[in-house]
Amino acid sequence: MQIYASDLDIEGSLLKGENPLPIFRDRQKDKHIISDGTLTEESIENIGYEIGLRLLPYKFQDRYDRNKTNIKLNTVVIENDKIKAVFLCGYGARLYSMEDKETGKDILFKNPVFQTANLATRNAWFSGGIEWNVSQFGHSLQTCEPLFFAIVKDKDDKEFLRVYEFERTKRIYYQMDFRLIDGDKNLYLYVKIINDDNYKKPMYWWTNIAVREEKNIRVFSATDDIVYIYPDSVGSTENSIKKFGASKLPKTPFVKDGSYPLNFEYSSEYFFQTSKKTISPWEAAVYNDGFLFFERSTNKLRYRKMFCWGNLRGGRKWESFLSRGNEGEYIELQAGIMPTQVNGFDMDANSIIEFVQAFSFDYLKDDYDIIFAEDYAKAREKVESIVNRNMDENHLNNLIKKYSEESDLPISNILSYGKGWGALEDIRREKYNLNKSPKSLKFPKDSLKEDCMMWINLLENGYLDELDSEDTPISYMLDFKDLLESCENKNAAVLVHLGIIYYENFMEDKALELWLKSIDIKPTAIAYRNISTYYKDKKDYEKALYYMEKSIDVFGNKEADEAFIVEYFYLLDLLKKYNKIIQLYEKYGYCEKTAVYAARSYLALKEYEKLKKIFNMEQITIREGENYILDVYFEYIAKLKSEREGIEFNNELIKKLRKEVEAPENLDFRMVKI
Repeated sequence: MQIYASDLDIEGSLLKGENPLPIFRDRQKDKHIISDGTLTEESIENIGYEIGLRLLPYKFQDRYDRNKTNIKLNTVVIENDKIKAVFLCGYGARLYSMEDKETGKDILFKNPVFQTANLATRNAWFSGGIEWNVSQFGHSLQTCEPLFFAIVKDKDDKEFLRVYEFERTKRIYYQMDFRLIDGDKNLYLYVKIINDDNYKKPMYWWTNIAVREEKNIRVFSATDDIVYIYPDSVGSTENSIKKFGASKLPKTPFVKDGSYPLNFEYSSEYFFQTSKKTISPWEAAVYNDGFLFFERSTNKLRYRKMFCWGNLRGGRKWESFLSRGNEGEYIELQAGIMPTQVNGFDMDANSIIEFVQAFSFDYLKDDYDIIFAEDYAKAREKVESIVNRNMDENHLNNLIKKYSEESDLPISNILSYGKGWGALEDIRREKYNLNKSPKSLKFPKDSLKEDCMMWINLLENGYLDELDSEDTPISYMLDFKDLLESCENKNAAVLVHLGIIYYENFMEDKALELWLKSIDIKPTAIAYRNISTYYKDKKDYEKALYYMEKSIDVFGNKEADEAFIVEYFYLLDLLKKYNKIIQLYEKYGYCEKTAVYAARSYLALKEYEKLKKIFNMEQITIREGENYILDVYFEYIAKLKSEREGIEFNNELIKKLRKEVEAPENLDFRMVKI
C-alpha cells in the first residue's frame, strides 16, 4: 500500500477568481417545507431547519468560463494491489477516481473534463467522483478549496491518509482518514467532525457518490421506504417551496418502478428512510453487465438518497454541460445523517460526530433473473445478501473503535496544504490562552497567505489598514467582532468589517449605522453597496438603487467590478428601468450575467432583433433549477403570437406555448416540464 502526491493532466477550465462582495446569509434561516401528509414524525423532524443560504466568510466563486484547455491538477493517490484512488487536492478532496487495478475498470463516474457550473452554495461545482459535504446545507463550502492532505502511521506502523481542514462558517474542524488494506478491495473512510466551542451549532453531512448511468442500472438500499420530492419542487430556484411525500419502492406516484433511475422523465431524488435498527446502512447500484457498486457505513450515517437527471432534454443538457458530449451521464448515491437534506440538526457544544463509511464493488456471475425481475422485494433481498457477503454488517462497527482511537495520532508528513485559516485560528487561540486546536491536525504557519495577513495584523497590532475608496476587502472574517469593537482607530475599514459581522448575525440596523458612519469617514464602494443590500432586504428598492448608484459612482472613470454591475442591473430590473438597463448594456457590453436583465428590457420595449441576439448567447453561470432567459423566450414567442393573431397575451398563453413549442437547445435547462 502506498500514498503519494501526483498530478492529473485533464482538459478543463480553471476558476478565474472570486466575487469580491460579501454575500450575506438568507434573512430566513429556516425554510418552509411541505409534506403531503404521508411523512412520518421522524421524517419530518427539523425539516427546513437552518437550510437558508449561508456562506460568509467565504466568497462566491462565480468567475469561470467554458474555454477548456489542457490543465494540470494536483492530486494525492492512495493505492494497494487491488484499487487506486485519486483525490483532487485543490477541490475539496474530491475523490476523482477509483480504479479496479485488476480489470482497469472505473468504479465511479470519472469525468473526462474539469468544468465548473453554478450548482454549489458558493456557485462553482463540478461533477464526478465522491464529494464530502459538511457543515452547511448544500454542496460543501470548500468544494473548490484546497484541503490539507497528510500521511499518518497507525499503531501497527501502517500508513493511512488524513484529509482535514478548519471550516470557517461554523467554526468546526473535520478530518477524513482514508485507509486501504493490502489484499482488500474496500476503501475505508473514518470521519470526525469536531465542535470544540462552548455552544451548539447547526450541522450537516452528506456523502455524494457519482456512478455511471447506464441502461437498466438499478438502485437498492437497506429499506424500501422512501421520501420523494414532487417534480414541481425540483431544482433550486430562489424562494421555491419544496414538497415531499412518502412511498415504498418500487412504486412512486410518478413512475411505476423508481428503482430504475432511467424510468424518471424529470430530474428526481428520493431518500431511503433506513430504520434505526439497521446495524450498517448501505446503498448499491447494479448494472446489466453484472458490475455492482456499493457503500455501507456505521449507523450514525443512517439515511440514503438517489439522484438522477432524468430523460428530459434539460436534464440531459446538464449532464453534458458538466462534462463532454454524451460522456457525462451519471446518477448519485448519497448518504447522510438526517432523513433528507432539508432536515437540519444541531451539534452539541464540545462534542464530536464520528462514523465509518466504506466503498466497494463486486462482479456478479449470476442472479440476474432475481435482481432485475419485477419482484423488487426479492431483488432487494438478493442484493443485500451480496453486500453482506462482501462486507459483513458488523464489520464497520468492529473497525470504528480502532479508527476512533487512532484518529488522534499525530501527522507524519503533510503532502498538500489547505488554506491558512487554521493557522490563523491557532494564533488567535494562543494569544488568548484558549484550548489548542485538535492534536490530530497540523496547520503550519507557512500556510498563511495574503488573505490572512490583515487579520494577523489586527490580532498583533490592533488595527486594520484603511480601505481605498474603490477597493473591496481581500477577505472577510466573522470571528473577530470583539477585536474590531475594541480598535482605538475605528477607521472606515474597521466599521465596514464590523458592520458585515453585525449584518450576518441579524443585527441589521446596527450594521447600517456603522456603514453610514464609515462613509462619513471615507466613502467606499463596499459601504454604499452594503447599505444598498440593507434596503433591498427591506424591500425599499428605490433607496437600494440610490445607494447602489452611489457605489458605482465611487469608481469614477474606472470600471466597477462586474459583481457591482450585476447587483445594479438586478435593482434596475426590479424597478422596471428598462431604458437605463439597455443604455448601460449597450455602452459597456456587459457579461452573460447581465444579459437576462437586458433580455427582459428588450422584450418590454419590443426591441426584438436585439433580444434574439441574447437568445443565441452561450449560458455559462446559469443556476441549477433556473431558466430566466428561457422564461423570456417563451414570453417573447407568446407576444409575437398575440400580436400576429390578435389574441390576448397572458400567462395561460405562455403556459400553452411552453408545452407545445420546442425551445432552443442552448436555452433549455429545464429539469421538469414547466
